[in-house]
Amino acid sequence: MKLPTILTLFLINLTTYGQSNLGVKLNLGISRVTSKFDYKTGPQKFTLMPSGQLGLFYNLDISDKSVLGTELLFLQIEGMEKYKYPDGSIMFIRRNLSYIGLPVYYGYKIKKVIVNVGFQFNYNIRRREQWKGRYDASQDIPFDWDTSIPYLDNYDYGIKAGMIFNRNEKFEIEGNYYHGLNNIWNSNPHQGMWKAQQLTIGLRYKFFTSKDKKNQE
Repeated sequence: MKLPTILTLFLINLTTYGQSNLGVKLNLGISRVTSKFDYKTGPQKFTLMPSGQLGLFYNLDISDKSVLGTELLFLQIEGMEKYKYPDGSIMFIRRNLSYIGLPVYYGYKIKKVIVNVGFQFNYNIRRREQWKGRYDASQDIPFDWDTSIPYLDNYDYGIKAGMIFNRNEKFEIEGNYYHGLNNIWNSNPHQGMWKAQQLTIGLRYKFFTSKDKKNQE
């Protein structure tokens, strides 16, 4: 019980000295999951796939130009990978990753625009992988698998950057880019590397705004 109490008092103290905003957001965009292994897999092609995020945001004005922000998000990251081997085998691998995300960032105000940069932590809550293709050109035997991904790391983290345009007192338009830094491939049999990227644009709605007590005095 001590930690929630400390956090609550900390937020109350911060909002005493600056205006704060609480709201919801919905973003849509594109994403991909790239992979690289220490053994030959044939030519690879990574395709951008539909992506999105939904959640809550909290912003605190710490000065006329500076903003601190954090969010609690549900992230959907998709990726498509294509292999083509010399023997004619072709594989399309679609990856579907769901995360709970926690970005923390600093923003700088330029008139109605806030440019922000920060760090984001993600925790995986669902992972699926779908394989489609054929084994080789001579047999031409198609296959279609849908399976979970046991070798995925539960945690991901990376850099977040974005811009927020203040449309009016309630609505904002934003764009975000996330670049994963952690290798989310977590399997001993083969040394490899998976990384995720996401680019989105969407709307933010502020349903609560505290008053700046410094300007009231």
